Amino acid sequence: MLEQHGKDRMQLVSGGPDVKENPVRMQYLLLMRTAKKTLYLHTPYLVPNDSLSDALKMAAMSNVDVRIIIPDKPDHMFVFWNNISAANDLMKSGIKVYMYHRGFVHSKTIVADGKYCSVGSANLDDRSMVLNFETNAMVYSERIGKEMNDAFMQDLTYCTEYSCEEYDKRTVGMKFKIGISKLFKGLA
Repeated sequence: MLEQHGKDRMQLVSGGPDVKENPVRMQYLLLMRTAKKTLYLHTPYLVPNDSLSDALKMAAMSNVDVRIIIPDKPDHMFVFWNNISAANDLMKSGIKVYMYHRGFVHSKTIVADGKYCSVGSANLDDRSMVLNFETNAMVYSERIGKEMNDAFMQDLTYCTEYSCEEYDKRTVGMKFKIGISKLFKGLA
């Protein structure tokens, strides 16, 4: 029998190509669809499929404060330019996207309403939802949720908010990179 430490509840959620309905994807959708006030995400790869994108947009259109932190530096060219394109699409629905300037943000976290927390290996992309084996820890705790919200707010001090206006100022070169990257979206 495992020794109990504290009263915070936690469960592990794993998924991969061997399961038809990926439990990690279902976990993300549930967090996005049930958030009532806040939904704060860190992700290095913001390349959501249609269902995840729609769930984020619906949350924002339901007056949920949806904020996403992504890196301002690429670790992979195709992913970076797809991040920028997806950010623009999401921002049109009222989602706030922030570019992190203090190194490469590699966290994959979601905090919904300050008490439902996901921390793990899964990105917001099809590689994590369809191709890779991923595991996240779900923590159900206002105490941990507060710590994660505080950490998110601290990270915002190292960010600048991205905007549709900034996206509209793309150079021809940037537009070309985004267009080419979209061709390889599924591989990013």
